[in-house]
Amino acid sequence: MHDSELVARALAGEREAFHALLERHSAALLATLLATLGNREDAREVFQDTWLRAHQHLGRLREPARVRAWLVTIALNLARARRRRHAAQELDPEAAGAPVEVGQDLERDEELVALRRHMSALPARQRQVLDLRVNHELGHAEIAAQLGITEEASRASFYQGLKRLREALARRARSPR
Repeated sequence: MHDSELVARALAGEREAFHALLERHSAALLATLLATLGNREDAREVFQDTWLRAHQHLGRLREPARVRAWLVTIALNLARARRRRHAAQELDPEAAGAPVEVGQDLERDEELVALRRHMSALPARQRQVLDLRVNHELGHAEIAAQLGITEEASRASFYQGLKRLREALARRARSPR
């Protein structure tokens, strides 16, 4: 079932339809928040706030087929607000590089752990653009609008981030284990 149909059903009062949207988009949304905030507790709180706002304002969604982009917009806006509120607080340096929890089986996967480690080492802008492009399948125009940058800056960040990841993974593949 397409997102637009789930949105229509959710607006008609079908709780299961909203839960289906939640299941479909939660993993990628939480990964984005973890990458953006670098702190599991903050990411989980913003994640919950995102879904609460989405539920409250679902009727305002203009393009139901683009519900994921809408959810990312809500999440990133809430994350920015949280960062502004916590700007005076000192961040935990270990939390910024924490890997995303997807599942116990995947956490054990050595390649995934390495990829996460290399992703967390990327500059924040490259990490954000890669996440929005790969995990949320947004185009560069949408990414630019989300992050307040130009399309060209989005393309450049994507290219540079991808290049750095490829180089890091190639080095890893060449090194003895």
